[in-house]
Amino acid sequence: MNNQQRRSILATIAGVCTLAGCVGIQSAVQSHSQRTEDDRSRSSDKQLNDAPSQSITTVIDEPLEEATVNIVAEDEMRFDPQLVWIKSGGSVTWTNWDDHDRHDIVSFPDRIPDGATKFQSDRLTYRERFTHTFEQEGIYDYVCTPHASWMVGRVIVGTPEIGKEPAMTADNTALESGAAAIFTELNTRTQTIGTEPDCGCPE
Repeated sequence: MNNQQRRSILATIAGVCTLAGCVGIQSAVQSHSQRTEDDRSRSSDKQLNDAPSQSITTVIDEPLEEATVNIVAEDEMRFDPQLVWIKSGGSVTWTNWDDHDRHDIVSFPDRIPDGATKFQSDRLTYRERFTHTFEQEGIYDYVCTPHASWMVGRVIVGTPEIGKEPAMTADNTALESGAAAIFTELNTRTQTIGTEPDCGCPE
């Protein structure tokens, strides 16, 4: 509803109702208009802030002090990126950009380093954030519990001995097929962390 239409409606209402009645109706019309503008602003804000998807072939060549993971629902609900690499003592912040569903971030108890601190967020609403600092080196797998069949991710901290990490030796076949496929792919990508991409150049 534009300003001209709103003024026309209010003028018509003013001519046929009592002052007391008009106050309530006018308030309702203005409230509807404000909600519409808020919805448009929120939709625009979501489009501007949703991060582009990270290719599964992207090479991660160095750890970060801080990493950001977006919860998106473009073609499907997922963590984006699904794999991040941070320094020991670094942090990861997850932001929910899905304006239809709530999501949480929960560590897999048997897919994090031995003795490491577990982490669990509340179920995040639209634009809510959760940050966790990782002090212990290792590989940490996590899941969104309402969508555990496919919505999973991984954080690599420091430079762990990859082959001995619980996340790398866990039985993926015990998981739902979607999650299992993602972790199988993440295992492959984890092996390439810190390596140079193959340029196809001759020796």
